[in-house]
Amino acid sequence: MININKDIIYGVIKLPSFNNLKSLYSYIQDQVQDSLKEVSKLIQEEVKQYIEINLYNEPTQSYQRTRELLESISVRPISEGGNVIKFEIYYDTTKINPYINNDSIWNAHADIDGKDVSSLVPLWVEEGTKYPSLYPRKGLGAMENTKNEIENNKFHLVKLQHILSSKGINCVIKG
Repeated sequence: MININKDIIYGVIKLPSFNNLKSLYSYIQDQVQDSLKEVSKLIQEEVKQYIEINLYNEPTQSYQRTRELLESISVRPISEGGNVIKFEIYYDTTKINPYINNDSIWNAHADIDGKDVSSLVPLWVEEGTKYPSLYPRKGLGAMENTKNEIENNKFHLVKLQHILSSKGINCVIKG
């Protein structure tokens, strides 16, 4: 249910007046599109937080973290229309660079021979590594786990409701 009252000022926002339903619908549609984009950014931050807690809080003594994995988490719309936007949260591997350390035995995002493996870092973090890896580890599953947590807690719906409400468009989550 959507409730718009043009005479009420929410914070510093005064909602416009509408002469017809078409302009009201267009206004609501634009606000929903903008709000969904904001929600996608909030979900992107949730993925980053998951990695921060479950990977970066783990101490490491064998190498210096670049934090590029965290900064590589990106969001892009893949389709828009009506009051629906589909977006993708992904690792942008162009933001992960190899670093060759001639004064140390460990390279960052490069193998022992200096070959760039930066595009594989998200795969190793998500799915893990297995023997014969030097350091086999279980995958974090950050994307899948965050998605499940968001769906279970209706994070996306609650955030959308809050953002629309701050724009003067009150709505109710059903179901």
